[in-house]
Amino acid sequence: MDRIVRWQRLLALKDSWRALAVFGGMIAIFAGVAFYGASLASKPAALVEGRILRFGTYATEYGERPLVVVQLKDGATVAVRIGRSEVAACRQGSPIRLLKRGNGWATPPQACTAETSLKQDFG
Repeated sequence: MDRIVRWQRLLALKDSWRALAVFGGMIAIFAGVAFYGASLASKPAALVEGRILRFGTYATEYGERPLVVVQLKDGATVAVRIGRSEVAACRQGSPIRLLKRGNGWATPPQACTAETSLKQDFG
């Protein structure tokens, strides 16, 4: 009888360690994801200028959202999601400023304004 009680205690202890290991693993994964997200947000953003080639849309569960296709000074073409309020001042062929952070693109407030200092002929 004493042997059975010892085995039951040992199995209960193993279950506790197993639960602790799973919980610790979940905390480690959460911390890793949080650290990765914070490192992406802390990268410096570079202001890049380009010219609007055309406008388009992309589908979301809430409906169609605007995007803008931009030709950069180096000749590369990128498609950037843009807010409706940011599109108001933009016209096809007009200069636009973009923020590049890592592999992501964003538009600063008033991306399409007369103050955008871009030469008409990229060079």
